[in-house]
Amino acid sequence: MVNKKLVIICSAFAVDPLVMTSYTPLVQAIKTTFNAEITLVALSTTFHMLPLSLLCLFSGTVSDLYDRSKILTYGLFISSFGSLLGALSPNISVFLLSRSVQGIGSALIMPIALALLGDITPREEIGRAIGFNSMFNAFFSTSLGPLISGFLGDIDWRLVSLYLFAYGLLIGVLSRMILRGFVVTQEKRSICLLFQKIRHVVCNRNIALLAAVGFISMFAWAGVQPLISDTLALPPFSMKESEIGTLYSIVGFIGIVFAYMGGILTDKLGAKNNMIFGLAMQILPIFLLTFVNSYWPYLVLLTVQGGFMRVTQTSRSTLTVGLMPDARGSASSLVQFASFLGFSLSPLIMPQIYVSSGINSVYMSNVYLLLVSLVFIAFIHVDRSKERTAAR
Repeated sequence: MVNKKLVIICSAFAVDPLVMTSYTPLVQAIKTTFNAEITLVALSTTFHMLPLSLLCLFSGTVSDLYDRSKILTYGLFISSFGSLLGALSPNISVFLLSRSVQGIGSALIMPIALALLGDITPREEIGRAIGFNSMFNAFFSTSLGPLISGFLGDIDWRLVSLYLFAYGLLIGVLSRMILRGFVVTQEKRSICLLFQKIRHVVCNRNIALLAAVGFISMFAWAGVQPLISDTLALPPFSMKESEIGTLYSIVGFIGIVFAYMGGILTDKLGAKNNMIFGLAMQILPIFLLTFVNSYWPYLVLLTVQGGFMRVTQTSRSTLTVGLMPDARGSASSLVQFASFLGFSLSPLIMPQIYVSSGINSVYMSNVYLLLVSLVFIAFIHVDRSKERTAAR
């Protein structure tokens, strides 16, 4: 099953997670360089995710009508240019602009790469392909990303943007070579058909609920990441960028095991049940973070929480591309639009809670949000035979 097309698509999918995790250990360095407050630096996530989420609503649907592989390549080159702009930023305003350019590129990558995984994979193997993609991302973006950026950040955080530029450019060139001529969309192209596809997916109960779960889950996760980095850089932890990057890297490496486990559990439990299990297992470690103030407990609890988030994402992605094979680009667009919208809005709110009430209030907010997600999942009704087919 592992072939050049699968590897290059997974490599492309990893671009945005790599961008997000690579900047996580650099919050303190960016604050110092631009003499900016944490609330403004945290907004870089919003500047990145807002255009990403808004364009995601249409990009996957457009790829149902046009050549997915070409659109994917364009996205990789745009994201690469945004990284170069970030490396050259003279002030916080240009840096925020660079993050938006990266987001525009990622909007042409994420839903399309996910749809391409479904295109190149037999239906009965989609679950395993999603699991491989999750493991691939856990290794290259969540594990190596913070580790590399942490050590580069000790030299100069701008080096991180330069290596992201090089990675995006390389994968863009390789995707153009390997996916050239791979066309899966032959439908009549029209604006009316585009909006018909979007309406068709929006009206699907299960996809809409998956989108709601994606929004809440990402809202809970995204806003807290730069705040944890800032917390670890301050007393009593007083950790350097390399130490913070190493912590996140360890979490990411262990997440590879969780990603593999997520694929197995999706097959055994069913995707819906596995989402419930994964979300439930995230709640306890987040709650326990309110009681710890030393390195190793933080490492263990972040590992458990991040690992089970991957378990949940594997099930959600499997259902997304499997339940509507006739419109998987559109379905992927809607679910990722909602997820990234939550990702982009969270930094507007969570830092305000952090500044006014401390990190523990942020953790408790996440606990409540994940409980709400469990309620939404309970309303998802999937025929058991279809769920098994989608999960295989």
